[in-house]
Amino acid sequence: MENLFKRPRKITEDIENRSVTWLELFYDLIFTVVLLDLTEGLVHHFTIENFLNTTVLFFLFLWSWNETSVYFDDHGNLGVINTVIMNSQIILTGIATLFIPEAVEGDFSHIIIAFMAIELLMIIIWLIVSYFDKIHRQVALSCALLYMMVLLFLSSGYFASLESAKVIVIISLLINYFGLFLLSPIMKKRVRRT
Repeated sequence: MENLFKRPRKITEDIENRSVTWLELFYDLIFTVVLLDLTEGLVHHFTIENFLNTTVLFFLFLWSWNETSVYFDDHGNLGVINTVIMNSQIILTGIATLFIPEAVEGDFSHIIIAFMAIELLMIIIWLIVSYFDKIHRQVALSCALLYMMVLLFLSSGYFASLESAKVIVIISLLINYFGLFLLSPIMKKRVRRT
């Protein structure tokens, strides 16, 4: 029972002989559904524009999967906090998957809302890390701040025209990916100091 209420692991706490959990496998399974929906929409309505939209969507979902996977690899255990995080990500990804067909066709308005929720979950994840892991605190706060800025920017896409919304999604995606690369040297220095 005490394992149930564990705090997330600190980044320095390795698990010997760690094996993949059923929760992680189920989490990965939802992304199989994402890939199925992405390819199905593209196969039935192939155009260059739909291919580009599908590529953007693929990288959105890949970012989401990677962020949560990195969190679980560095801080995961089977405590309540991590179980709620993983299940929330599964549910939010499932909801976002419902909007893949219209996004492949160029209407990103609904998937923007779904990814705003996923972006908010990422902010919460990194704030939790900053609370429980002093060594990883500065890095986690930098990630949370970056994703807060992206969330604000992404929210403007909901009110934009279809073409502007697509551009906002692409810029948000680029910030999510490359913002961390730009912060990486700063984060490495902060981690070394602790």
